[in-house]
Amino acid sequence: MLTIRKFAELAGTTRRTLLFYDQEGVFKPAHIADNGYRYYSYDQLYQLKFILQLRHLDLPLATIKELLATNDAT
Repeated sequence: MLTIRKFAELAGTTRRTLLFYDQEGVFKPAHIADNGYRYYSYDQLYQLKFILQLRHLDLPLATIKELLATNDAT
């Protein structure tokens, strides 16, 4: 498991972005410890990179959430 700082570094984004995506329900950590620390798995890098690329294409978060929900349903 990776800390939020290390995960953000590997993904090429910021800790604040991860917190925002969690708050908006777009991308959740794999585990939240009792002390509130967020932990991510290496496998989640692929999904976050996908989200970041969609944002790079200027897709709104609502559309990204719909795409992810559709992908999870299949």
